[in-house]
Amino acid sequence: MRKWCKEAARLTIGYWLLLGLLALLWYVYRLPGALFADLVWNSLWPVLGWVAWRLWHTKQRLKQTNLIPRTLVETELTRRLAQAKRDHRHQLLQLQARQRQELDNVDRFAHEIKNALMALEGLTAQPTVASAPLKPVLYQANRHLDLLLNAERLQFLTNDLAFEWLDLTALCQTVVQSLAPLMIAQQLRPQFAIGNVKVLSDRKWLTFIVTQLVTNAVKYSPPGRVVTFAWQASTLQIIDQGPGVAPSDLPRVFEAGFTGQNGHQTTQATGMGLYLAQQAATKINLTLALVNRPPHGIRAEVHFPAAHVKLTKL
Repeated sequence: MRKWCKEAARLTIGYWLLLGLLALLWYVYRLPGALFADLVWNSLWPVLGWVAWRLWHTKQRLKQTNLIPRTLVETELTRRLAQAKRDHRHQLLQLQARQRQELDNVDRFAHEIKNALMALEGLTAQPTVASAPLKPVLYQANRHLDLLLNAERLQFLTNDLAFEWLDLTALCQTVVQSLAPLMIAQQLRPQFAIGNVKVLSDRKWLTFIVTQLVTNAVKYSPPGRVVTFAWQASTLQIIDQGPGVAPSDLPRVFEAGFTGQNGHQTTQATGMGLYLAQQAATKINLTLALVNRPPHGIRAEVHFPAAHVKLTKL
């Protein structure tokens, strides 16, 4: 650009010098002034056109020159700039996908809560209805609200974790107590075979994970069966006696919104409980798995790091 400015300045000065010389000749030889004015007017446009073309040509060359790094420093800066642009676009796409997922979650939970409230409305319309049938429906409504709130909290879970040594049997018993309305309605009973195990984890999110796994076991267990809590090789096992999961569904059980063949047979399935449990497990360094137990049942597994497990004696 500086070079173009110098060229334009030289051209302008030369043009005005030429006009001055011509004006002097016109004065000496007493030529008509109108002829001189026409000469100036007709010569001005080609000069302006040439200046504009040189300006455009210089800008194009500058653009091409800027795209070609000439030193190692320029090469590194160009690489970092391109990487920053790619990272920004990737983050933008992730944010858009997260926003779409959150909207889907809200729609799904709102639908389930509406179903629970409609069921409550139908039950309250019966004058002789007992309170027992209302408890599972109320629990389902509260559960879906909790899932919705925890889905939002998981998005921003960073340093809001408090790791401590937890008695795993006591924690599982607390979960069972909170699920008592569902287990009583299904006539299910818990069986604990964990032993004296302490794990280093976050109480709130470990409770949330175990709650989702037990809820899943209760949801698909036939009436009158047992839900077993066991411990083996740094792994908490939650074992039900339900129909199991179709082999084709197993790889997708932790996907958002996936309900599988069993979920299609119940109106209570949102496909979000296991997905959120998996998200929470990743945050606190745990691994989840579901394993079929032929001929019937599922074993849900929570794998703890060996350093986060402490076996105590009675």
